[in-house]
Amino acid sequence: MSETPSETVISSRASVRFMQTLRDVVQYRELFYAFVKRDLMVRYKQTAFGVAWVVMQPLLTGVIFAVLFGMISGRFSGMKDVVFFLAALVPWAPFQNGVQMAANSMEMNANLISKVYFPRLVIPGAYICGSVIDFLITFCVLLIAAAAAGQFTLWLLVMMPPLLVIQCAAGWGLGLFFAALNAQYRDIKYAVPFILQTGMLLTVLIPVSRWKDIHPALHFLMTLNPMAGVVETYRAALTDAPMDFSLLARAIIVSFLLLVFGIRFFAAREQKLIDIL
Repeated sequence: MSETPSETVISSRASVRFMQTLRDVVQYRELFYAFVKRDLMVRYKQTAFGVAWVVMQPLLTGVIFAVLFGMISGRFSGMKDVVFFLAALVPWAPFQNGVQMAANSMEMNANLISKVYFPRLVIPGAYICGSVIDFLITFCVLLIAAAAAGQFTLWLLVMMPPLLVIQCAAGWGLGLFFAALNAQYRDIKYAVPFILQTGMLLTVLIPVSRWKDIHPALHFLMTLNPMAGVVETYRAALTDAPMDFSLLARAIIVSFLLLVFGIRFFAAREQKLIDIL
């Protein structure tokens, strides 16, 4: 009696773990939605300012940056300068908040993680998705400010969905990386705000093109910053200037690589989280 030949599929353990992690996220999507809902309720329920704070944070920062820029350069274009900085702060603020919350998510949910099994990947992802609501609220503010400054263009609406995908992919990748590190080294949570704040200043205050005048190597590094591609595209859309599609392509590639790296890095340490936490 002849045996049926069997086919053997050879793959690395990392690849198997990566694919299993993605399947788990799809399988537990209802739990993912529940975490997103919980995050939003915690942030907006029983708050004194709620949505108003989400709006005022980038708006006031944009006004301060515009005034300081006007004082230093000796010229102030009023609302146009405010919109210039808003175009950077509107995507950056929820990106920064999402990554920071995702970085602390394992520690904040340690009791839940130790009691029941579910793919831990959904917890940082829920905070990133929750930050999308903040973005959509502040994006409406950007549209209103752009219209008031006479800079509203349809490109703002056309480019928003792909730029939001880049923003979320980069944020989720970084959030997973910092979450896994913070679970093991608790002082990481003190470094993350500093890193993100430094990134905000470098991305928002200095356009990518200006880095060429500082140093070519620094310019190259900034072109690898996916949020720089997001910011510069919004600013180009506001002024009807030619969009730097090479910068945008790099942002797409780097954000995707960050997401893949973050998932793999997190998945490799997921089994140890219960013991660590």
